[in-house]
Amino acid sequence: MNDFEQRNKITVETFGRFVREKREQMGLSVRALAKLVGTSAVYLNDIEHCNRPAPRNPNVLSRLVSELHLNPEEEQRFNKLSLASRAEDIDDYLKDNPRVCVALRMAQELPDESVNREWEIFIKRLKKLNLEQNSSDEN
Repeated sequence: MNDFEQRNKITVETFGRFVREKREQMGLSVRALAKLVGTSAVYLNDIEHCNRPAPRNPNVLSRLVSELHLNPEEEQRFNKLSLASRAEDIDDYLKDNPRVCVALRMAQELPDESVNREWEIFIKRLKKLNLEQNSSDEN
């Protein structure tokens, strides 16, 4: 498993999977969609199989939205998954939070099984905090 696949393992739905499912629902082949979007079939195939992140080119992204006939809700999900696949939001967060970088560097030095167990505990805590925050925001 490459680094990109590992990063996206956390999310059930990936940008590539989303594009592939929409393409298949429309009955388009990879080649056909690639031609409509103005990119190569190999490039699109790599995206669908999470071997490449979402395109950075806004023209390619907007053509995908158009050719896949995404409704506003799907387009919102498409954009969110696109950003997640490129990790641009994470880069900004890391720049603003040096402690996170220290924690990641320390985690690299530990055995995977130990680190994975700790990350799962940490993620559960963050989810709980997020739920609590959302509940207090609603009140």
